[in-house]
Amino acid sequence: YDKVLRWSCQNSGDCETWNIEHKAELAHFLAHQDTEKPTVWHLHGYIEDASRIILTRDGYNLLYADNATEPLYQAALQTFRTLLSSHTLLFVGCSFNDEQIGMQLQGIASIFDGCIGPHYALIRDDEKASLKGLNLPVEPLLFSDFGQPFLDRLEELTRLAVEETVPAPPVVP
Repeated sequence: YDKVLRWSCQNSGDCETWNIEHKAELAHFLAHQDTEKPTVWHLHGYIEDASRIILTRDGYNLLYADNATEPLYQAALQTFRTLLSSHTLLFVGCSFNDEQIGMQLQGIASIFDGCIGPHYALIRDDEKASLKGLNLPVEPLLFSDFGQPFLDRLEELTRLAVEETVPAPPVVP
């Protein structure tokens, strides 16, 4: 799934991919609240840069600890918290059973009395009850299975996003 969001861009060259260490891009985004291109942020890493994938408790602790000593990760954590409070996010390939993700979502939702997002997660139908049971401020967007059903759902979401960003034609009486 690391590459699937790039595939959803009409022209894959028009899509940026960020990892946890894209400090200049994160700072630009925070300053301007926009990106120059559609952007996929692999906060926990991605397959094309396997050495920076966060999979272990130690890695998660470096990213999510409030007293983190790694400056690269502090920039990522600050940006993530800002995004949670100011934008709608789509989580893909994210395990919400990870307590650190849940703590960030619930912490920001608590600070703003639940007035954040909405946030969405692309998950399989059989994971819906599990996500709902966690009481996170995340709405499920369901697909039946990986493979073609997942790609079809992603294409549908891409179509909806494009339709929403295209201005409506003026109404002439």
